[in-house]
Amino acid sequence: MPGDHRFVAERSDPGRGVRVYSASQMVLGSVLCAVGVAVVVTTLAAGGGPFAIGVLVGVGFAVLGGMRVWIATRGSGPEQER
Repeated sequence: MPGDHRFVAERSDPGRGVRVYSASQMVLGSVLCAVGVAVVVTTLAAGGGPFAIGVLVGVGFAVLGGMRVWIATRGSGPEQER
C-alpha cells in the first residue's frame, strides 16, 4: 500500500536509541549535579552551617548527579566486560 511505513524502523540505526539514552543520562546527571552545587552555595551564602539541611541535600544531589554521569560514561556493552 503506498505510504505504508511499517518497515522504516528496520532500516534505521539500531544503536541510535542507546546513544540518545546515554546522552540524556549524562545531561540529566550534569543538571542534577549543578542543582546540588547551587543549593549548597545558596545555603552557605544565606548563612547556613556545614550541617544545614540545604548543604546536606545539595551535597546529596551533587553526588547522585556525579554518579549518574559516571555510570553513563562507563558503558554497558560486551566490550566493557572484564
